Amino acid sequence: MIFGIFEKLILHVLIVLVPIILYLMIYEGQPKKRNQLVLIGFMSISSILCVSYPFHDNGLLWDLRFVPIVIAFMYGTRTSGLVVSAIVLLVRIYQGGDMVVYGMIGLVVNSIFFLMLSYFVKDQVLQSNRLKMSMLGILIPIGLQLILAMVKLLREGTLQTDVDELFVFSAVYTSLILFTMFVAASLYEMFLRRERMQDELLYAVRQQSISELSASIAHEVRNPLTVVKGFLQLMKEDDTQSKQEYYQLILSELNRAENIIHEYLTLSKPQLGESMTVPMRECLIHTITLLTPYAFKEGVLLKELQTKEQEAFVYTDRSKLKQAIINFLKNAIEASAPSGEVEVTMNIKKQFVEVEICDTGKGMSKEELAKIGTVYYSTKEKGTGLGTMVSIRLIEEMGGSISYASEVNKGTTVQILLPLKKDHE
Repeated sequence: MIFGIFEKLILHVLIVLVPIILYLMIYEGQPKKRNQLVLIGFMSISSILCVSYPFHDNGLLWDLRFVPIVIAFMYGTRTSGLVVSAIVLLVRIYQGGDMVVYGMIGLVVNSIFFLMLSYFVKDQVLQSNRLKMSMLGILIPIGLQLILAMVKLLREGTLQTDVDELFVFSAVYTSLILFTMFVAASLYEMFLRRERMQDELLYAVRQQSISELSASIAHEVRNPLTVVKGFLQLMKEDDTQSKQEYYQLILSELNRAENIIHEYLTLSKPQLGESMTVPMRECLIHTITLLTPYAFKEGVLLKELQTKEQEAFVYTDRSKLKQAIINFLKNAIEASAPSGEVEVTMNIKKQFVEVEICDTGKGMSKEELAKIGTVYYSTKEKGTGLGTMVSIRLIEEMGGSISYASEVNKGTTVQILLPLKKDHE
């Protein structure tokens, strides 16, 4: 008989724990998407199954229906707990039987306890002690079950003969329901703890990024402003010398500060302008022609476009695409200077146009490659890394992708993939 109640209630342990595990798996990493209706559904099904398949002994019913109800109250909302309790109550009334009144009393008393708990205990205290409150709450239906069992046996006059059996049943029942409640609440607490740790980690990463970004903005904007301040002081002290040269330098530094601020704003929210059909071959040839004098000045040979394609069309913001390509080309030229070479190739691969910019510069190690596109990282001594970050973000905004391949002392290849123009665009 003892094995019978143990076997039946072990099945109830699975009936209670499996829906909780499924619920937590569904919403893992998605705290904002957790749905109380789904929680109500899972807990109601669990309780109904417990009520529908209890262990019967001398007219007494032994099951774990209260564990899902407690979970609904403690880890859902007050409404969730009441709805699950009401559903279980209706099912119990529908089933009928001699013990229906006792079952109704247990459900009502349990609901009143948790309602009082939610009204009179502060939310912060309740949330930080949910596991303890759950264990305390489950003692109420356990106590009621034992009291009602004793009352029934007293009324039938069989308490004296059945007291030993009742004691054993009570011990097994109490142990299993406390164990189940502890495991269920601990699973939920572990789930919530993981969510809090993820939020704290995300917050720390954001704070660090903001700190680094703020420091880099201050550093980069301070440099041109310091130069402007110095020239203004020289102009104040020197009234005889022509100030035209100073004016040009001041304007140049102020423009640099403006460009830095513009790059940060573009980085935070890259926006494409009006999209149009852009002939990629033509755009690349134009960009190469534009940067050839700059490459010549740096002592770098910028080769003509290498392609077998007649033309390839993309549908995007022409000026932003040109801005990104110019940045990648300038990086390649500066990495190859002096006496290096830069080559641009274009090919069509399935639904994409592939542009590769290859240089014969110093190349990058795996560690340096991993940092490309991160906040304030550049291989150039005076670089901010913002231009590359903005360019990568722009290409991604166009639906494309960027990849790097590099070898130290041999050079770097930047691969740009952009979706080809669709016929209906």
